[in-house]
Amino acid sequence: MPESVRDRPTRSHEYVFLLTKSNRYFYDADGVRQPYRPATRLRLSQATFDSQSGGPKDYGSRRIVLLDEPS
Repeated sequence: MPESVRDRPTRSHEYVFLLTKSNRYFYDADGVRQPYRPATRLRLSQATFDSQSGGPKDYGSRRIVLLDEPS
């Protein structure tokens, strides 16, 4: 949930739960990594939340790609 605090650092991370039956699984950490640019900080806003439902926008297809092992 977005925070509107100005007197302390905010939480800017997400938890990712890897639910698998196998002891061996594949996770593509490079698929999540985004290059840092100084202008990125200026573009961050609460726009990641859907105004209709109040919940996060759908990023389901991105999650599937990150967990698929490359061929």
